[in-house]
Amino acid sequence: MTSPENDHVLVAGYDGCGYYARAVEAAKSAPNVQFTAKVLPTREAFLDYLSLPSVRNKIGNHKTSPVVFHNTGGVMGDVPTSTSTFLGGCDSLLEWLSVAPDLSTTLSPSEILEFFHKQHREFGFVIWVLFRGLW
Repeated sequence: MTSPENDHVLVAGYDGCGYYARAVEAAKSAPNVQFTAKVLPTREAFLDYLSLPSVRNKIGNHKTSPVVFHNTGGVMGDVPTSTSTFLGGCDSLLEWLSVAPDLSTTLSPSEILEFFHKQHREFGFVIWVLFRGLW
């Protein structure tokens, strides 16, 4: 699904959230889409933002950063308008923009295993994999 021309998107999230940063970058690079980035200083401030009536009424039970709103009726400010619709989070925005998240890998299974062994040696953590019925 391709985003319509001359639409406006509001991306709201908190500083330091990787998904918020990714959503902002995707919105920035999208042709024919204007956007507003609302960055909040902390996760707590973001949760307070989610409790604003104009936000809460649109997002339902969504509680993660970012929240993305779409509007065809002109530019939004820092909060959604009555004509705004809730798109979802980062993945929903990427899907709406037709920018699928890259979940593929070019590594073979043995290369992936070697990567995890190297990470384990370098950082000293243990990776536990539980198979059904095998402890």
